[in-house]
Amino acid sequence: MEANGAQGNAALLSHRLTLQVLCRSVAAFHSESKRDAYLPPILDRNADYSEPEVSGLVKFEELCKKELAHHDYLFEADRPIDNLSSNTSFLLAVWKEVLSAPKPVTAINLNVRTITDVAAFKIDVVSANGNCWHKINSIRASRVLAELQESEITSQDQPREQSENKYRHISLVKQCLDMREAARSHSAAMGNDVCLTYRLSRMDEQNEDPRIQAMYEFIKGLDIDLRFGDPEDAPSAAGEPSRVQTVASLDLNLDLSLLIALLSDITHADLPESDEEAEARYQPVPRIWKRATSRTDGHVTEDRPATEGELGTEEHTRALTVQLKQEVRSGLVDELSAAIDTMCEVRRVSPEDVRFWTTREAMERCHDIVRKIAGPREAYRAGHMFSTQDLKGGLSPFWAMSRHQPLSGPLRTFSVGVLESSDIDSVSPPSRSFANRLMATCGRILDSDGSQGMIERKKTTRRTSPPPKVPSPHTTRSMLAGASRGMTTVTANRMSVKQIVRNMGGLQGLEQGKDLAFHVVNPKTLAEAKRADNAMKPSKQGGEEVESLQIAAFMITEPRSLSETFEDQA
Repeated sequence: MEANGAQGNAALLSHRLTLQVLCRSVAAFHSESKRDAYLPPILDRNADYSEPEVSGLVKFEELCKKELAHHDYLFEADRPIDNLSSNTSFLLAVWKEVLSAPKPVTAINLNVRTITDVAAFKIDVVSANGNCWHKINSIRASRVLAELQESEITSQDQPREQSENKYRHISLVKQCLDMREAARSHSAAMGNDVCLTYRLSRMDEQNEDPRIQAMYEFIKGLDIDLRFGDPEDAPSAAGEPSRVQTVASLDLNLDLSLLIALLSDITHADLPESDEEAEARYQPVPRIWKRATSRTDGHVTEDRPATEGELGTEEHTRALTVQLKQEVRSGLVDELSAAIDTMCEVRRVSPEDVRFWTTREAMERCHDIVRKIAGPREAYRAGHMFSTQDLKGGLSPFWAMSRHQPLSGPLRTFSVGVLESSDIDSVSPPSRSFANRLMATCGRILDSDGSQGMIERKKTTRRTSPPPKVPSPHTTRSMLAGASRGMTTVTANRMSVKQIVRNMGGLQGLEQGKDLAFHVVNPKTLAEAKRADNAMKPSKQGGEEVESLQIAAFMITEPRSLSETFEDQA
């Protein structure tokens, strides 16, 4: 008994030392992962798009600390230990797999589900941006032989089994089959295949028992990379990651939300001098239009003037006030002007070389919105937004009745061109770039036929995690139009940018380029019709009344709503 106790105490000391080193290593990795986090090329003053930390890392660190605390308790008790029960070997094996797996590691101890099994299956390490799954088993050869012998005895009185049924009672083979099934479910739901690695940390590849060798061959036949012992040492980590300044492109792609923000009365009207004045500017008016969309596919099912019985007070006046206060803190035009100045300085180009673009679909949608809800000044701006007139450096009529005068640079002669297939050549970004991943993601979303395709896919994989939500098809097409031409997309649709980034998957390992993919600003809504100070009356321009025209464009910024007609009636 004394000999057993001495051996147990020696094992305790060894495990305790191992756990101390393990906890320090995990803590250092945690700190470095935050420092080295990939920063997507997105400019947004109000949101963080940096890659989140490794999923499950915090819980794994807690497990290691808890195991160390248990060993510390036994050590301080100073009693003989006959049979030490410890999870140290498995924790260490998982951590070695984390350090040696293809970068970037995105999850530790991830639970996934299969189509046929209600219980979750745990993947110990997910690496290579989610494309590789690793499972570690610390079973010993003696235990496997015992399971093989028991299986042989059980099957003696049964008909000759298929090879898969022959091994299904072996615990490690069952794990391999479950992992393969979970990978198939994942691939069906998410559209990408994963490579599978199964590591036997306490078994030898050269085991002489023919039954074990036959089992090895069966596992390899499942398209699983079978590995043994500890992984090779991971390469030494690189130094501090290089950070490059990301700036916008010369050609800017304005999406629908930005076109609306640039037209909005909130963007152009004089700023209120107090919160009270801001809150009094926009007043509820009767709803004059009814629009409904399908809950299943997002298609418009109703789009018409409201009937007398449907007229009612609109509820989003408060949102207009919030947008107005945002404009006071950070003006949309000022933000765009500053971004353009920075880009010209870094790229050493002239501001006159900057051009604004949008897709034909966005322009047409903008016209439709303006026709329905814009005030006269907002409609007037829409009429000059896409003007092809050569102003010879003069101030664009777009800025008439705007507080933003005088302007310099490309905004002074502001006009938005419509992207056609021959306007700007497509680009072929590097394979490990954000732009290349963005283009592939947009293409996959559009190929899936929108939300309906996602719904049908979800029905076939009801026990897998549902696919993440995606931007609308027209928003996705706008993003793709910009990315495929190497353009920065300016938008006020923050939610869609977050959705597309989530659908891009893990971003760690992508190159940190200097080209800005998105510039996101606060939204602005068409608001002129809700002003209460007679702002709806036609304004004079050159002695003539300004009439409503239909045109629009977009860019990513903080949203602005058209609001001129919402001010209190004088």
